[in-house]
Amino acid sequence: MLKSTKLLISALLVISFSASGSGLALAQEETPPIPDPGEVAAVTDIAYPSDVENVKAEPGDKLVKLTWDAATDNVGVSGYKIFYGTSSVSTDSASYTMGPVDVGNVLAYDVTGLENGKTYYFALTAYDAAGNESEFYSLEVSAKPGAGPSGTTSGEDKTAPTVINATALYKNEVKVIFSEAIKLPASNPQSAFTIKDDFLGTSLEVQNAELDASDLTGKSVILTTAEQKKSTKYILTAGIGVQDMSGNPIVSGTSDIASFMSSTQTKPAEEEVKPAAEEETPADTVAPTMLSVNVPNATTIEVTFSEPVVFMPNPAENFIITDFADNTKITNVNQVTVGQNGTVATLTTAPLAAQKYNLIVVKVQDPAGNPMPVQESATTFDGPADAAPVVPPVDPNPPVATNVEDAASDLVAKAMANLMVNLSWKTQEEKMADVANFVLYMSTDRGATYGPGMTLAKDLKSYNYQNLQADMVYYFKLTTRNDAGLESEGLITTLTLPATGPELALLLLFSGGAGAWVTRRKKK
Repeated sequence: MLKSTKLLISALLVISFSASGSGLALAQEETPPIPDPGEVAAVTDIAYPSDVENVKAEPGDKLVKLTWDAATDNVGVSGYKIFYGTSSVSTDSASYTMGPVDVGNVLAYDVTGLENGKTYYFALTAYDAAGNESEFYSLEVSAKPGAGPSGTTSGEDKTAPTVINATALYKNEVKVIFSEAIKLPASNPQSAFTIKDDFLGTSLEVQNAELDASDLTGKSVILTTAEQKKSTKYILTAGIGVQDMSGNPIVSGTSDIASFMSSTQTKPAEEEVKPAAEEETPADTVAPTMLSVNVPNATTIEVTFSEPVVFMPNPAENFIITDFADNTKITNVNQVTVGQNGTVATLTTAPLAAQKYNLIVVKVQDPAGNPMPVQESATTFDGPADAAPVVPPVDPNPPVATNVEDAASDLVAKAMANLMVNLSWKTQEEKMADVANFVLYMSTDRGATYGPGMTLAKDLKSYNYQNLQADMVYYFKLTTRNDAGLESEGLITTLTLPATGPELALLLLFSGGAGAWVTRRKKK
């Protein structure tokens, strides 16, 4: 016998003594009724029901239809409460401004009296007969009521679908027919069905669920199951994940259940039929190449490829144009237009001169992902013969002397973690006597212009640029400055920071909204 039951029975008899003349009279009080065991369990039940899961919100006309999965409890769930408001609740200290609405022990409810066009936020808890309530809110859902196609205005379908029957076609396949056309959950549709042995109560695994392609009415579902036991009766239950075409979920009760006898028939193997075109078409392993470069005028270049190609979001970054005689002189590409099914790129550039140029194509691949080979990604072309020669601007205040030699050599740029670039160089000791300091410049337009220089001590041999931008081409120039303030022509190097990589992935991980997946504790 349980300890609590013993205590209750021992308390039933209450003996009292009272003085009566020279003796004592023994009186027995009226025996109270023995409480029902269920009431005892309710009094002693201190376990919380599980959190409510799989809450879905569907907007209607001045209402939102909520559906959810059944919660569990050690004794039994008695009902559910709906909390809602017009602001999202994301912290333990916050609470919903509307509700709670006690909806009883149902798995679907219409929250009415809402304002169309306004977003509402919802969360649920479950409670048992002892008053224990889920320790946490469900994950929050939101919906905006409206009288559009998804609203539940007058005249629309409000009737839930029902299960008509179920039949075992084969020993691992069951056909379920509904009262109307239905739709299955987009992910894991098999989770909307359970099958149990009617005698033992053991579950038969449902491995897959899909609409019957041969039923044009959309009322039939084919379930793939584990192998059924011979001569066994099974009970099939369809869950609320099954909805009709108007979004009405199936209702838990008797209309969601059907029984069937197992089958011993084995489904015939189906021969895989591949389309002839699929068998005959080999995988594309051929990389694209440049076929021609045409220069119709001083600001236009037409580049033709051997097949359609895929460019970067800003195609201008796929092309680099430099002087043939001096590849540190960059001609800016202002715009790229792609035509003829992706085989021709038309470049709009800064004015070209009547001279030879280098054209370098970077990060170009075909739709199959074959990158353009390095040996095919560069060529030369001539600027238009009738183009005006490019005359360098005249410095109004030229330096008196410019015979300043570079005292540094071997300028190298290296990508580091956290979007940082390390620049390093060597010094030529025989030239350091006249050096006052070094000056470091950076350009983001491929060397067309450089930002303000940064003065560095003459004994430095490296410098780190921090907080740069991913997927950006940077040019760096290091010059030597003497005591008179004159600078050398300088050394130039370039580097492109990658768009992806472990450092960038780590940065995105910790800058994203990871906290949105943390369950919030329900405010008591």
